[in-house]
Amino acid sequence: MHKDTLIGRKDVVCEPQHELDIILSSTDGPPTEPATVLTITIATLRPDADNQTELSGDALRNAEKAINTMETWSSAVGVIKRVMDTVGPIAALHPYASLAWSLLSKVPDTFLQQVGRDDNVQALFEAIRDAFEFAKDADALRSIKPESRQAKIIQEMLQCVSEIGKFIELYAKHVQVGTRTWKNIFGQVDGEIEQYRTTLIRLRDDFLARAAVTTEIAVLGIQLDVSNMQANLANQASEVEFGAIIRELPYKGGWRHGNTKRCLLGTRVDFLDYIIKWVENPESERGLVLLGQAGTGKSSIAHEVARRFENKGLGSYFAFLRKEQSKDEAYQLFTTIARDLSDRNPAFKLALGRVVKDNSSLSGTRDYRTLFESLLLEPLKSLEVRDPILIVIDALDESGDASGKNGLHAFLSQNLFELPQKFRILVTSRPEDSVEAAFSKALSVHTLYMDDATLAARTEQDICVYIENELPPEVFKDHGIKLAKAAEGVFQWAAVACGFINSPPATFGFSKKKCVQRLLGHSRDLNRQDPLDKLYEEVLEGYFKPYEAQVLFRSVMGQLFASVKPLSLRSLVALRRCAPIDDPEDSEPVIEMLRHLGSLLSNVTPANEARPIVPLHTSFRDFLTNKKSDVFYVDLGEAHHQLAHSCLGLMLDNLKFNICELESSYIANGDVPDLESRITKNIPPALSYACLFWGDHLNHLALEHDLFMKLRSLFERKFLFWLEVLSIKSSVGFAARALSSLKIWLRSDQRKVRTPYS
Repeated sequence: MHKDTLIGRKDVVCEPQHELDIILSSTDGPPTEPATVLTITIATLRPDADNQTELSGDALRNAEKAINTMETWSSAVGVIKRVMDTVGPIAALHPYASLAWSLLSKVPDTFLQQVGRDDNVQALFEAIRDAFEFAKDADALRSIKPESRQAKIIQEMLQCVSEIGKFIELYAKHVQVGTRTWKNIFGQVDGEIEQYRTTLIRLRDDFLARAAVTTEIAVLGIQLDVSNMQANLANQASEVEFGAIIRELPYKGGWRHGNTKRCLLGTRVDFLDYIIKWVENPESERGLVLLGQAGTGKSSIAHEVARRFENKGLGSYFAFLRKEQSKDEAYQLFTTIARDLSDRNPAFKLALGRVVKDNSSLSGTRDYRTLFESLLLEPLKSLEVRDPILIVIDALDESGDASGKNGLHAFLSQNLFELPQKFRILVTSRPEDSVEAAFSKALSVHTLYMDDATLAARTEQDICVYIENELPPEVFKDHGIKLAKAAEGVFQWAAVACGFINSPPATFGFSKKKCVQRLLGHSRDLNRQDPLDKLYEEVLEGYFKPYEAQVLFRSVMGQLFASVKPLSLRSLVALRRCAPIDDPEDSEPVIEMLRHLGSLLSNVTPANEARPIVPLHTSFRDFLTNKKSDVFYVDLGEAHHQLAHSCLGLMLDNLKFNICELESSYIANGDVPDLESRITKNIPPALSYACLFWGDHLNHLALEHDLFMKLRSLFERKFLFWLEVLSIKSSVGFAARALSSLKIWLRSDQRKVRTPYS
């Protein structure tokens, strides 16, 4: 309602009085509540009643005040009702809300009409309404925790409203008292009304201040969450970016022969317990070097230890292999360890990524110190290492840089102590003088020997368990213990012997018994050859007695051992078809011959024809290539000659324009979506090997007429097609390497030229 505005004057005479009923209802209260009725008596003025005009204005203004008071009261009662309904589930608040509602809802309308003109009462009702304004947000009200400070404030506010309800109930009894008496009574309590009002205002401000603090905390929490989210997204983006950069570092897979080269359950217990305790003891030395002769089980122990820590602290496993030994490749130890650690630890990946990103030359450096500091020590500075991190370096003596005083072995012995205290580096090696001498003087390194009197006391028993697991029960029952003694502590001897017995050759009438008798029939003494060498010779003589079989064996084994990268059975057969040998197209004898060597070579069955063939033990390669046997000696020079011819012949026969059948030469290789499947379909592994490594085989050969003619034909007819394959396989760098080898080969001593007549 608006205040009256005098716009003119007219004398009127009062007529009889009229009563006006105004129905009030709160927009805040439930629709089922009874409406409040305010009755206003208005006198009609006659034109001749001048002195009545001012009285009528007062009456209308009083009516307006009364109406405003009733509306405010109705809103206040409605908001208390909403509080009561909303906090019902909150046991600590509901009783106070119910009491406040019951007291306020009983206040009679006549009392409200009587006091509606009082400014203090109007302010009190406004205070009740405004104090609970927050109750309009029911969800926020329900979210208040019963034990919170906000809940305590609401409780105090409801108690205050209950007191106001009692106060109104008390004085409503005097509503029939005369106007003067009521004003006198009410005038005495104006101070109390003001106290109620200020109390509600204070509690409301306190509640809103607490809510603001809560909101600020919530906003801060959201900001922190957003910041963390942004940081996580940034880290994820960095991980993706750094992951791509780190993958450019050279990498050599460490689990040689898969993860099958492990200790049989119940064997090597003493060695394993000793090493595991060393890893887990926080006071241990950083390095442990396990030294032992060929075939004593060093690698199996290393594999088993790595397997046990695979999910709880294995950082990296790196195995050197004699056939791959090269001083130029030994640096990959550091790049591989760094990549493995980055795969297992996101924090290390981020730190390593920053280092590599800022130093692109790291992927090409061969300097041990630079790699050790940049790829390991620098990223580890920002990494808190709480639990042991195990690094396994298997067969260090086969690295190609483990001789003399300044090789990889010397660098490791002098620098392992710089790694964090929680790092554990397990190294296995044959007891070469250079390796043993270097680590004997190293800081924070302990040396352990495979023939340790205490730890090796059960070796023969362990070999017996292994033989029992490998041989048929009847064979083990009769000969198992004798075979275990014959092994003389060499597990590899037992492995080869069991394979020989289980697959007896035709020369022994396919008899397991005759194989056992052959193995046990030769007593060994100090003047006889190494037990492993003797065993290899006996096994091979059993399988390859005829001269033709021995020639085939030497040719096949030579190609396997001289290959730059291990060949699969399928690739070996494909390369041999282009070799200068008798009947190169006949692959059956090759497949049949390799089938008998399952105890010496991996993946020699047709079922594994796509997997690389490698010696199960380095001692077998040593036996064949170090002239320990006149009959089975493998000439690697002749093997390189055969492989060089094979590579060139295979390229001349198979290279062609657009070998992968790409639709356009304007599309970058990286943008061809199915490039890998095209490579698999059109560039078999044997052809890939030939394109990558023909130059490596030239390094071992003298100038030769037939080889020269093949090379001339390659450059005249297929040179661009060769480059195309290298490009598709992202291996263009091999072109410079091959051409460098070719240049050296062409300048080789003319007196060593091989001709068809030489």
